[in-house]
Amino acid sequence: MKSVYIASAEGRSGKSIVALGVVDLLLRQGRRVGVFRPIARSATERDYVLDLLIGLDGVRTDYEHAIGVTYDEVHADPDAALSRIIDRYKTVEASSEIVVVVGSDYTDVGTPTELGYNARIAANLGAPVLLVLSGRVHEGVDERLGQADARSPAELRQLGEVASASLRSEHAELLGIVVNRADPHALTAIIDAVASSLVEPSSPPSPPSPVEPVSPVEPVETAPSPPSPDERGETASLPASPVERVEPAPPPPSPVERVETAPPAASDALRPAHGGVAVWALPEDPLLVAPAVR
Repeated sequence: MKSVYIASAEGRSGKSIVALGVVDLLLRQGRRVGVFRPIARSATERDYVLDLLIGLDGVRTDYEHAIGVTYDEVHADPDAALSRIIDRYKTVEASSEIVVVVGSDYTDVGTPTELGYNARIAANLGAPVLLVLSGRVHEGVDERLGQADARSPAELRQLGEVASASLRSEHAELLGIVVNRADPHALTAIIDAVASSLVEPSSPPSPPSPVEPVSPVEPVETAPSPPSPDERGETASLPASPVERVEPAPPPPSPVERVETAPPAASDALRPAHGGVAVWALPEDPLLVAPAVR
């Protein structure tokens, strides 16, 4: 895997904190890590999330090369902006073993298509998506850590369905889902609910093809069969011994591919899900978690 695209379905999900953890993990593995931000807030003000990531010891990307385009460029011409993002990404990819791509943060006027555009970018970069869902209800900018209402497993399942469908519609590959700031008392239920949202709806069966009418077959006259030996007054020879029919052995059953899955963690905070997609649930701890970073 040459890259991973960290995206969220909404703002204030803690996506950048997840990106920080991913970059730190890769650096500890001795990887040459690059960082890329396809859509930045502004062309004049520095992106503090990007400053945080490239400031880590070992990241091999400078700020100028880590920026793709701005929101204004996306609004003006989405196709041209995508082309520029791909070109600038290739520069970072050439000098890195793996690139952590941090998607847009919904600080501009958020629209329902923002996740779709991030998915489109990820598909064109060939980067699997690590999707971040917020386990808390956003009540506004004055939300204080530890006081926002927790989302129920059913609410997170619905959010997961909508987000994963948006990724599929743009042909983006889903690597995993992180539920950030999840209700610490419902981690198992949240994981099960989000994992169930990844099952794609089955397509309806195709209607049967029409059967063409068969034209009637005209009778064919055949020549009369020759008389039997008895009819000719001859002695009939003994019939030949019947030949034993050997039934062919049935073909061996096709081997079933065995999919090895990692055992669940002791805390049950990670579970392999549908199609090899993993689901994490990170509990909120108001005493340990830093303020939400977009």
